[in-house]
Amino acid sequence: MKKLLFILALSFIVISCSDDDNSLEPVNLSSVNVYVAGQKDGNATYWENNTEITLDNSGFNVSIADKIMVQNNNVYVFGRGDSSYLLWKNGIMTNLTEEFQEADYEVEFIADMFIDGVDEYFIGYLKSTSNPTNYDLVYWKNGVKTIVLGNCVFRHQQSCIKVIDDNVYVLSKNENNDYGIFINTTFNQINSGYLPYGIVKNENEVYAYGSIIDNPDVSGFYKNVATSAETNFEQSIRDLAFDTSDIYTMVLHNDNVQFSSRREIKKNNSSFYVTPEGYESHIVDLKAVNGNVYIIVRELTSANFGPNKLLINNEEELVLDENPSDLLNSIYIVED
Repeated sequence: MKKLLFILALSFIVISCSDDDNSLEPVNLSSVNVYVAGQKDGNATYWENNTEITLDNSGFNVSIADKIMVQNNNVYVFGRGDSSYLLWKNGIMTNLTEEFQEADYEVEFIADMFIDGVDEYFIGYLKSTSNPTNYDLVYWKNGVKTIVLGNCVFRHQQSCIKVIDDNVYVLSKNENNDYGIFINTTFNQINSGYLPYGIVKNENEVYAYGSIIDNPDVSGFYKNVATSAETNFEQSIRDLAFDTSDIYTMVLHNDNVQFSSRREIKKNNSSFYVTPEGYESHIVDLKAVNGNVYIIVRELTSANFGPNKLLINNEEELVLDENPSDLLNSIYIVED
């Protein structure tokens, strides 16, 4: 039995009394492995059920793990070392910047990773060495490049990628600076006046989410990319998670005040968690599996840094103290 099962069992019977917004109902528990990617003492690190694993940085001055996924018992960590983009598979590092370098193009940046079974996908931009203002939006599948959009005028550093049934979904911009989803390189505009922040999978469907900047009464949305079915919210959605019939949205606290220093998670549009008061608090990642909710919170107590915390059902599970080179960035859950 995994030790996290015991921790989750405790959270099952403990009711928070500090804030009604953070109160919990009983949830269905399952035996899980919890993976978290980040940085410890300036070195790329991940944690498996709280066991800290330092990744080989191969001589880089500083390295960081930005995203972690686990497929077929293989642990994939995507991150950076100095100015290079890196992949660690089961602890073995590949320099993606060097791997994807071409005779006429160099890697401008790699924005995201997605693992589908044994297939490795990365999305990013290549820059022409002969014409440095020329960029191609591309994805690599197992190292083989596909051009999504050539000769890009506009780039999107928050581009992200998902794969379902060999269909590749890429959130980015087209040649007209419109946001949308490329489905196997065919562009589908989300909506004029919409600002998407990301895409998520829900079983065999992909959803985009974000802000509606042209509508003063409705400022948030999530949208089924395939069916175009859309749900609007009074608040901008900064993160989104589906768990069977439950929908979790991360929004700004205090009635969507643009510069609010606090964040809030809503479960089916009712308050579930609010970050504590302080200099500024960010919810970095959100996952929900079988009624259990996993959150990374970054509580900035000064202008530069503060403690990073992994919460499971609003209870602290992993805490990194106030050190500017200690960060938690990404969660991945594996069910037994």
